[in-house]
Amino acid sequence: MKWIRKDEITKQIKGKRFFKICGEIVFFYGVLVLLNHLLYPDIPVFYGISPHPFWIGVLFFPLRYGWSAGLVSGLVSSSLYLSLVYLKGDPYLFEDYLFYIIPSLFLMVGVLIGVGIESFIRRLHQREDDIEKQKQEISALGSNKKFLESVNAGLEKKIVSQMSTIVTLYSGARKLESLNRETIYPAMLDFFSETLEASESAIYLLEEDRWVLKYQKGWQDYHRRKNILDRTEGLIGQAGSTGKIVSVRDFLRSEKDSSPIGLLGDAMIAGPLKREDGEVIGVYSIQNIPFLRFTSTSLNLLSLLLDWASHSLEKVYYFEELYSKTIIDEIYNVYQHHYFQSRGKQEFLRSKTYYLPFSVVLIRLKNLTTYPKEVQLNLLQVVSRFLNHQSREIDIVTKFGEEDIPFALLLLTTSKEGAMEVCQDLRKSFHQLHLGDFQGKGELLNIEFGVGSFDPKIKTFDQMVQKAGENWVL
Repeated sequence: MKWIRKDEITKQIKGKRFFKICGEIVFFYGVLVLLNHLLYPDIPVFYGISPHPFWIGVLFFPLRYGWSAGLVSGLVSSSLYLSLVYLKGDPYLFEDYLFYIIPSLFLMVGVLIGVGIESFIRRLHQREDDIEKQKQEISALGSNKKFLESVNAGLEKKIVSQMSTIVTLYSGARKLESLNRETIYPAMLDFFSETLEASESAIYLLEEDRWVLKYQKGWQDYHRRKNILDRTEGLIGQAGSTGKIVSVRDFLRSEKDSSPIGLLGDAMIAGPLKREDGEVIGVYSIQNIPFLRFTSTSLNLLSLLLDWASHSLEKVYYFEELYSKTIIDEIYNVYQHHYFQSRGKQEFLRSKTYYLPFSVVLIRLKNLTTYPKEVQLNLLQVVSRFLNHQSREIDIVTKFGEEDIPFALLLLTTSKEGAMEVCQDLRKSFHQLHLGDFQGKGELLNIEFGVGSFDPKIKTFDQMVQKAGENWVL
């Protein structure tokens, strides 16, 4: 059974639908009267039959159409019941008040069922409306939940991204604290590349008015990269010569006749590495960066990083300047390498002027690099103390600066023969130390001496040191 809404029921009384319903009711009761006439001609309007067939219409029509249909079906049932009984010639029944109970019930039951069913339908539709509202609220809550989940995911991603950025910045800042020129450039390369998400990058340094590749990250053997560029060549040269950050777009815009093919092996972005006085000492270049990162924001970030690097480089140069003024190495308690150079040149000129004997001894530790870094440091400290203790008072123990030749001796007023004797004594004493032998395990540290002595044919101190590097005594 299809229930009709309240507003539709209200329209039934005023609209065409009401007349259609009345037609259905009249037709239904007409059929009942016809059946009564055909089947029970002696029984007017099914009088005495229980339950009375008119109850079918009284019950059905209000259930189907509401109180208006119940009123009409009740009136029709009552009217037919009374009129047909009267026409059949049984007027005496009208004198019995019990006779009026059934037609009265037809009317009352029809109206009451119609009113009840409308009330039920109204509550039903109200419940449907409430359910629909709840569905909408649930849908809204679901949408709100999805929105909050997306916001939460975005916040988590942002927090993770910020944490990653903080970790990257902290790690980069620690690396840029280095005061060693050999380690700060690789640290810059790693820090800049990670921050800018550059998969291929490099650092070129200025040497003899040319840009020379010193450090690179992410390059492959098949890449067409230039190791040396002229002062103003390509994107890297333009960044270094102008002291400004330059990108491919800037380069193509400034060079009318330029072609992208000419940039192969150059860079997409390049920025100058400066000292605080503005002197350009190198160029950081990016050869490959994600398309979405190739933005003005990345260029601004690179400018900030380069400025940061400038302050770090200035500290390195300042430290090196101070270090150059210090003649004693604090770790090994021997003279610095620059003192070896300056004092050696002085003694060489004195020997050349007065024809005095003078020798240089380079000390090489052959298998030093086979030990761990911590062990190497300890061994070098032991060797430096050994040299200070075993050398003569007139001898000068210095650092030499090469990994396998850590120390050198300046033997004043010592001929080649005297230098050989000094080396023999040092070798004997050194072997007694058994350095590198840890409780009978490990390879002993071997020492070799390179001897160079003054000769009038030698023109410079550097040539004398070179001779020492060619004349090794086991």
